[in-house]
Amino acid sequence: MRRRRRFATNSNVAARAALAAQPGASFGGKRDLYEAAGYDKSIDYSQYLTRFLRQGLAKRIVNMFPDETWRKSPIVLDGVEQQANDTEFVKAWGDIAYGGQIIDGETRKGLLHYLHRLDCLAGIGSYGIILFGLKDGKQLSDPVEAGSIQGTDGLLYVNVFEQGHAVIAQIETNRESSRFGKPTMYRLTFDSALGAHQVSDVHWSRIIHIVDGASTSDTIGTPRLEDVWNYLIDLDKIGAASGEAGWNLLNPGHIISTRDGYHLPVIEDDMSDDEIAATTQQIANEKEAIDLFVHGLRRWLEFDGRDITTLSGQLQDPTATFEMNITSICASRGIPKRIYLGNEAGDLASSEDEKTWAKAVATRQQNYAGPMILAPVLNRLIWYGVLPPPTHGQFYIKWHSLLEMDRSEQATIADTNADALAKAGIDADPVAFVTAYMPDLPIDKIAKKATVAPVLPQGGNLSANTADPFRWLNYP
Repeated sequence: MRRRRRFATNSNVAARAALAAQPGASFGGKRDLYEAAGYDKSIDYSQYLTRFLRQGLAKRIVNMFPDETWRKSPIVLDGVEQQANDTEFVKAWGDIAYGGQIIDGETRKGLLHYLHRLDCLAGIGSYGIILFGLKDGKQLSDPVEAGSIQGTDGLLYVNVFEQGHAVIAQIETNRESSRFGKPTMYRLTFDSALGAHQVSDVHWSRIIHIVDGASTSDTIGTPRLEDVWNYLIDLDKIGAASGEAGWNLLNPGHIISTRDGYHLPVIEDDMSDDEIAATTQQIANEKEAIDLFVHGLRRWLEFDGRDITTLSGQLQDPTATFEMNITSICASRGIPKRIYLGNEAGDLASSEDEKTWAKAVATRQQNYAGPMILAPVLNRLIWYGVLPPPTHGQFYIKWHSLLEMDRSEQATIADTNADALAKAGIDADPVAFVTAYMPDLPIDKIAKKATVAPVLPQGGNLSANTADPFRWLNYP
């Protein structure tokens, strides 16, 4: 069957925009809260990008989860049931994952670096993409043939793009295709250091498409700023109002009023030329004096028959309204407030905040970063031939624990577990025990425990209470 393609209509984006225009109306349409408060009813990509670039709190919302998700590099192992870390697949992945190689005088960046950037960019708009530059002798608009790349040297470069630089040009319309409804061609804009832009059509087989917050579509996700947009606008209002109020109070206004019986110098029709000249000069002198007082360093005025009143006011503390919006943002995004704000008022985040945050990030690693970003990239690289297939048929992604424990906590946990093993009379592998509960202790520094014959109680049986919880095996 002939494969049909058409230009994407972005109907999902249009539907989301139409839905977003509805909030704010109440009392049968007589009151529009969004209009009164200055909230946007529909938000386009350029607005998301501008706020990401200009508002620090917005950029932190977009980058916060990705920064923590990729803070510790994931471990890719060969096999699921039988996991190995020394196969050709794992070694090849390590070569391109961490980088550091010198190629034509340039130090190669690791692929994990680009995956972190991709995760950040995918949250600005509705999606992000990663482009693989391959040594296959074809144009970017041509499809890649499976297995056409031989080894990691065939991966020439990697680049990441956000929605604005990666427009979906065509989608698959064949309902019998496994890619039905997905992009088949992208139009990428490459930025040059010289300011020029190059636009190229790129086939989907050279790209991995990433979305965050997907609902009914695998192609269009939810921008990370969408559900907190109104709170960010309010923060702009609070900051601008406080800054303007501070400026006005530090540079107050003045009212110059005349006393009873005094008249300002005015040029009359019946004045002589000398009187007109004198009055004009007097007006100019007074205007110059006022300008120097308001805009210069001169802090005194001398006028006959006039009084000067300085306008004063009081600067209101915006902390309460600021905190209200920050709390709403953190509740919406599932981020502890002290984690979001960093070192707040000199107080470090509590251990409960850190645990809550670590659990949220770990959930994201397991449910999103692993299966939706890293696994598709690994599978595509295997399909290209850049990575050899796993020896055990599949690969396994393992994430490091994000909870940092100090030595005292580690020692307490180790002691508790050692007591539990002793009470149960369970023999434990010492290397496995040290690896699990005392990771700071080097494995090669473990010395064998001297074998001491236990003193048998009457009857010759060794009870659980007297049993040695460890059986030290013959490790070199």
